[in-house]
Amino acid sequence: MELDAARSRGDLALFAALSAATKQENFLRKKDLTLTPNNFTSYAYSHRWVTVSEKLRKVLKVAQKRSDHFGAKFELDSRVDYPLFDAVSAEEGSALVNQILEMGPIVGSPIISETGYKISHTGWEVIEPMQAGGMPGRCFVAMAFDSELDDAYFLGIKPAIIACGYEPVCLKEIATNDNICDLILSELRKAHFIVADFTKQKGGVYFEAGFGKALGKEVFWTCRGDDFHLLHFDTNHYGHIKWEQPEDLRANLMVRILAEIGRGPHWQAGEGQMGTNAFSPPLI
Repeated sequence: MELDAARSRGDLALFAALSAATKQENFLRKKDLTLTPNNFTSYAYSHRWVTVSEKLRKVLKVAQKRSDHFGAKFELDSRVDYPLFDAVSAEEGSALVNQILEMGPIVGSPIISETGYKISHTGWEVIEPMQAGGMPGRCFVAMAFDSELDDAYFLGIKPAIIACGYEPVCLKEIATNDNICDLILSELRKAHFIVADFTKQKGGVYFEAGFGKALGKEVFWTCRGDDFHLLHFDTNHYGHIKWEQPEDLRANLMVRILAEIGRGPHWQAGEGQMGTNAFSPPLI
C-alpha cells in the first residue's frame, strides 16, 4: 500500500498532512475521520501544500473558535495544536504563533499557566472580515433543479439556514429574465457562504461549489445517502453531510453551520421563531 510505503520511507510531510486533516475534521466538525487506502491521498493533498499566509489565517481561525466573546482567554499550545494550522511540526507551529503575536491580532503570554491568550481589538477586525467578501448573512444554495428534491430544500436546507440566522438564496425561488449564468456568478460573489447538495450529481453544483471555494467561501457539502457512493473523487474527501430524509438534513446542517460559522445576523432564540422569520429571496 502507498501508505505503508510512505511510512517506510519516512514521508513526514505526508503524515503531517494526514494529522492536519484528521485533527481539523475533529476540531471543526467534531467528527472522527476514517482513513482508508482509497481516500488518504485525497485528504492529505489539501493540507500538504499550504502557504504561510494561509497557515497564519488558520491560527486565527483556531483562536476565533476558542473565543466565545471579546476579551475571552483561551489556550493555544503549538506543541499539540500545530496540525490545526497545517504546520509540519511543533517547531513550525510555534513560529506561526510567535509571528501572530508579533503582528498583534493575538496578545498574551506563551506560558499558558500564567495568562493564556486573548484576541485583541485589531485581531477581531482581522478575523471578522475573514468571510471572503459577500453580504453578511447571505447563503447561496446550489442543488439540482429536480422536483424530487423540493422537500430537501423547503423542509431541510432552507429552514436550517433560516434557523441559524441566515438568508437562503436559491434560484428555485428567484424569477428572473437575466442570463442565468451571470446571475449564478453574481449570487456566488454576494454570498457569505454556500450550501451545495450533490444529490443527482449535477455538473452545475460541482461548478458552483468549486467557484465558491475558489473565492474563499465556506462551503457546506451535502448528499442523499443513495447517491453518496457517486460523489466525485475530487470532492468526496470533504466532510459531506449524508442525509436520508429532509428532517435529518435540516438537523445536521444546522449543527454544522452553527459549529463552523456560528449564528447569523438574523438569528432569533429558539427554532420556533423559524416560521415567522422566513425570508423571501430578492427578485433580481
